[in-house]
Amino acid sequence: MNKIIFSDSANFFEEAFPVGNGFFGGMYYGDSENGKISLNLDSLWSGNDKNKGKGFAADKLDLVRSAAKEGKIGKTAKLLKKYFYGDYSEAYVPLGNLYIKSEKAERDGYRRELDLERAVASASYSEGATEVKEECFCSNPHMVLAVKIASGKNDLTRTIDFEPAQYCEKSYKNDEIIFCGRCPDQCYPVTFASGEGTIRYFCSIKINTDGKSQIDGGIKITEASFIEIYFSGTTTFYDLNANEEKICAVTDRATEFGFENLKREHIEDYTRLYCQSSLRISGDDTADKSETLFNFGKYLLISSSRAGSMPANLQGIWSESLEPIWKCGYTMNINLQMNYCGAEQVGLGECVEPLISFVSRLKTSGEKTAKEMFGTDGWCAFHNSDIWNMTTPVGNTHESDPSQYAWFMGAAGWLCLPLYEHFQYTKDKEYLRNVAMPVIEGAVKFYLGNLQEHNGSLTVIPSASPENTYTKLGRKCALCCGSTMDNSIIEGLFRSYIDSCGELEIKGDLCEKAEKALEKLRKPQIGSDGRILEWDREYKESEVKHRHISHLYFNHPAALNFNGEYDEAIKKSLAVRGHGGAGWSIAWKANQYARLPDGENALALIKRHLNPVEPSASLDYSNGGGTYPNYFCAHPPFQIDGNFGIMAAIGEMLMQSNYGFIDILPALPESWESGEVKGMRAKGGYKVSFDFSRGKVTRLKIDHESEKECLVMVNGEKKSICTNELICFAD
Repeated sequence: MNKIIFSDSANFFEEAFPVGNGFFGGMYYGDSENGKISLNLDSLWSGNDKNKGKGFAADKLDLVRSAAKEGKIGKTAKLLKKYFYGDYSEAYVPLGNLYIKSEKAERDGYRRELDLERAVASASYSEGATEVKEECFCSNPHMVLAVKIASGKNDLTRTIDFEPAQYCEKSYKNDEIIFCGRCPDQCYPVTFASGEGTIRYFCSIKINTDGKSQIDGGIKITEASFIEIYFSGTTTFYDLNANEEKICAVTDRATEFGFENLKREHIEDYTRLYCQSSLRISGDDTADKSETLFNFGKYLLISSSRAGSMPANLQGIWSESLEPIWKCGYTMNINLQMNYCGAEQVGLGECVEPLISFVSRLKTSGEKTAKEMFGTDGWCAFHNSDIWNMTTPVGNTHESDPSQYAWFMGAAGWLCLPLYEHFQYTKDKEYLRNVAMPVIEGAVKFYLGNLQEHNGSLTVIPSASPENTYTKLGRKCALCCGSTMDNSIIEGLFRSYIDSCGELEIKGDLCEKAEKALEKLRKPQIGSDGRILEWDREYKESEVKHRHISHLYFNHPAALNFNGEYDEAIKKSLAVRGHGGAGWSIAWKANQYARLPDGENALALIKRHLNPVEPSASLDYSNGGGTYPNYFCAHPPFQIDGNFGIMAAIGEMLMQSNYGFIDILPALPESWESGEVKGMRAKGGYKVSFDFSRGKVTRLKIDHESEKECLVMVNGEKKSICTNELICFAD
């Protein structure tokens, strides 16, 4: 299913259609009385690049570690808060709303549509005897958001204006609105002070029409058969010399090029990515909806993450609040990473470039943090970051102990995983050598410098399991001597580094140290009840059904559950956690079940994800989840990671390539009766296409740049298959 269709315009953000080109986006509400399109620029953030850490604290680390080893968790937490936790990250802020107001509020025959295959939002309706058609898209090649309203008669009347989310300077011409301003010095509360180092923005809205134009409460167009609107904006984050003249030139060129030409090139650019892979599933209604979820995930990723842009944040690029929940930032204990966990497999490795670039920048700031806080080489990061590449832990103003989220030692290691996986999918050794390896090596240095001997194994101390707690002596605690997640992240990082050294024929002391440390790292432990232990020992959980399943990281996204060694313990752990939780949590669990493999439970979680949620729904950590009317994932509120996570889970149900072979239909639910999969990527540089019916593969083709044999699990049998040849299987 490549279309999302409504019979009325949107009244809420969660009903509107997102459009975007990676650098900016809009929420298209469809024509109503106000004709609203809310606008965002991906580089519009509060604050500046001021270091938010507490400065040098490495000389206090031994005190912290000693307290943790002695089991004095309360003291450990107090020391961390006193010496290590700094200020919070900055916030992603909205630009404002473009309004296209009509004097004729009555509409008949209304239809609003988002075409996922062409990345065009549209609406059609009648104004009296006049048929009206609207189209809206966001062009990456030409860096404009374009809108066209057309009718068969010269009787269109619209007033076009821009309402900023914050103060800006605005000027009007008969065919253009120009506005510029700056971001707040901080959010929570929104504060405009000195403005030192804050981001400036410059924007233009250009209008082309065959009607009459005058400035009257905006730009009023009358007696028109068509109205074209072109928006573009930029910031000093990308161009220190940005100004009005430069941005007006962009909208001028778009106007001259013409709407239809812009649309044609936009569709060509977009479909080049969107059509890298495709999926068709037949069966019950869940099959159709799963197909739509898969396609919508691709659409959102292409629209919010393009080469040179910022990576997709908690809401991709679409946010309307000046004080967005969780600052609409980069949360690095699951959410940022989940935004990209299915990108490579669906053929959108190009869209991972913003994340790769971001992590490379974090390395630079993280090196300073590693020196100041740990006195070691390498780089580190923690729970939160922002456009300023923040790597210090937050929480100094939190009234109680913030350690459960603030002290996430595994962030740098986890962020290295998508960089390494990009190489696994592409086998691009120049990329590995010049881009990924410096980042991975830096993280390896950091962890090697901070591993501690404890109870016969190596681990990081202190450690936490994001954002969960256990109960000790009647108190909630978060810290321990090596959580399962931190240990698993380090294991995966060291394995990636050792493999990369082999690929690049690198030999040296660091690789040898990583190999020796790998042998002594604590592996996941199984408790007395058969579940995976989350912390260093069998504590009583404060919240048995907690939304995070951090201790299962080694199963997904990492691939460290070799030969299904921990399958039963993972199943028991997931069963106790249950199918509830926030939107992204449901998606993570679906991926876990796909890896086991257990297609029926994975499908049950997809159904849970599809649970309808009203736009007015309130925050629900433990039993939220679901889908808003416009298919945005509901935490609630909206968080885009759930959309990407569900896309990844559907891909994993149909194909995996995590343990040295390609596994076709590893977790196919019975109700998915037949289907066609094209262009899915497998590690090793393979492109996989196949048809299936009644649980069996009927046709299979695995393409590769060279003719070779690859190992494939197909129809219950592992066999060597020649690439670039179509294979048909008899019933």
